[in-house]
Amino acid sequence: ESLSCHRDVSRHCGPCTNPMNTQCNLYCAQSSDACVESSITCQPGVACNLGCSSLYGCMGAIIQAVQAPSLIMTCSSSTGCESSTVIGGINTDIVITCNGYENSCKDLILEAPQGGNIIINCDGWNSCTGLTVNAY
Repeated sequence: ESLSCHRDVSRHCGPCTNPMNTQCNLYCAQSSDACVESSITCQPGVACNLGCSSLYGCMGAIIQAVQAPSLIMTCSSSTGCESSTVIGGINTDIVITCNGYENSCKDLILEAPQGGNIIINCDGWNSCTGLTVNAY
């Protein structure tokens, strides 16, 4: 299942609800600031893919992947995920790719104290400046 999210419609994005899902795809891409300061929730028990590809796409958002087995989050625009907070659950595997032109994951906070495998790719200019990872 795929959902296209925009804060002008709702400050809450997700979760997907189809019980037959094998993955939930959440997109914040329709316009600049699509999901700014929104609450984004992954479907429990289902792999979650989050695309923040618009300018300021998920800036300041709170991403809840507490009950998802995995989260793949792509921040492919300038300041796409700046100052966002990602919360992972027990054994949640998390991959965050910060490949926007600049500041794509600046000041992002990842809270995954009991998370599974965590991979953060910082490929843009200042893409991970000030990034905080709380994991054991």
